Amino acid sequence: DETIFCVATRKKLFQLLADQPKVASQLISQLFENLFEARERVAVLATGNVEDKLIYLFKTLGKKYGIPVGKKIKIMTHITHEEIAQMIGVSRETVTKTINKIIKTGLLSRHGKTYHLSSQKQISS
Repeated sequence: DETIFCVATRKKLFQLLADQPKVASQLISQLFENLFEARERVAVLATGNVEDKLIYLFKTLGKKYGIPVGKKIKIMTHITHEEIAQMIGVSRETVTKTINKIIKTGLLSRHGKTYHLSSQKQISS
């Protein structure tokens, strides 16, 4: 995706939003989407166990970087156990142990350095 970066004063931004209701609507929709995602992320990271946190992380990665491969979603980004541990606030060893546990359930599989997640329909909870 291409990104365009703009700088505007508060006054000019509000004038743009007043003059362009479609832009205002799109901005509000995006802000609400970001807010709900952040709320969900905080809830999972604050109250979930390590397995819940990892499943949530892989679902998020699957939505953002995933491509369908049969009945699975191939996560098209390489991420180390250390990076995952830093993201969810646990040790690398705990990440490794819990990922192996999730793999045994069939929700996740590893192929080389990439992960495959069971289709979103199967893990939508």
